[in-house]
Amino acid sequence: MAFCPTVSSYSNGPKPIGERRPHVGRSEEEGVTPALRGLGPPVARTRGDPGTTRVGSWPRPRSTAPDTSRTVSARAPRFARPARRQGARLPGFAVAQAALHHGGTAATDHEWRMTMPAQPAPLESIDIGDIKVTYLPDGDATLSATTVFPASNDALWEAHRELFDADGRLLLTLGGFLIETGDQKVIVDLGFGDLTVPFDAVDGVFRGGKLLSSLRQAGVQPADVDVVFYTHMHLDHVGWTAQNGTLTFPNARHVVGDGEFEFWQGVSDPDLAGVGPNPDAVLAPLLNRIESVSDGATVAPGVNVLASPGHTPGHCSAVVSSGQSRAIILGDVMHCPLQLSDGDLRIIFDVDPDTAARTRDHIAAELEADSATIGADGHFPGSAFGRVVQANGRRWVGLADTVAR
Repeated sequence: MAFCPTVSSYSNGPKPIGERRPHVGRSEEEGVTPALRGLGPPVARTRGDPGTTRVGSWPRPRSTAPDTSRTVSARAPRFARPARRQGARLPGFAVAQAALHHGGTAATDHEWRMTMPAQPAPLESIDIGDIKVTYLPDGDATLSATTVFPASNDALWEAHRELFDADGRLLLTLGGFLIETGDQKVIVDLGFGDLTVPFDAVDGVFRGGKLLSSLRQAGVQPADVDVVFYTHMHLDHVGWTAQNGTLTFPNARHVVGDGEFEFWQGVSDPDLAGVGPNPDAVLAPLLNRIESVSDGATVAPGVNVLASPGHTPGHCSAVVSSGQSRAIILGDVMHCPLQLSDGDLRIIFDVDPDTAARTRDHIAAELEADSATIGADGHFPGSAFGRVVQANGRRWVGLADTVAR
């Protein structure tokens, strides 16, 4: 869907969040059913018509004239990353186009699989017109694939060993994104924090600790950050919010989608609370600083809010646009590239799985339809930046790999 930014389109500016409010709907009577008790969050049953999910719109370029600014392309993005490892790469556009041309034969499908274990996405930067976007690694998580995606089976994952580490665990990258636009610096999501935590319920481990060093490697100090934008408030996205009760980014506005902060304030279910923000370490320091933002709001020049609910009630993505170039920072719309082609592949941490699936399909369709738009996903291995192509189903093609080829 087209959306052209105007002054009136972005009139929904940040709104300060007031005092703590109880959350409605945390019991069976209020329409919430615990799912996978002891493993993750309850499944929230949406009231009303289940087919009325509202996914926000992101801005299209203002002009159709050729753009002479720096643009992101498969041939000439700017990456700041370590030297590539032979064989450890995501499939390139050449393979994708071959699959499309030959109808996705078994031989072509084999080419999509890596022979080396998955690696976390590295620090890497791309240009979106005049805006620079950098992925900031914080760490990684290794998990049981069939536990976190309960509709899956071993046969599915056996065909996609490129997503697993050397020990046979599904690998998710953890981190955030730095956006440098004009004189503004925005961080989208704050990783897991300086922790290594076994997560027995999903037979895994979460490891963080690198985000601040990644930020400094990108040439930015915490005091330089103007805005912290949370896509949502799961614990692996808020980890560096504060240290010893003091906000890590003292000069920054802290913003989150409408209703997200209040939702977590009112959570009483222990399974759901266990994957959310720590009340003392995260919610308390933010209480008088957090602001809510609505779909379409401008966070910084060229950075706008895209409502993408389902994973959590207030989940939002960030759209970066400059000239003819565009990218969307997905947040947790997807956790695994296979979710692009398999609508039943739902992670147990979705608060509202049906809404999350509709949101995911809507955004994936938009990315597929507009091949110039770059996707940015902080959980995918190999490269945080990529595009969605059609090759016997939707496929994620890591942008770094298209350059290598």
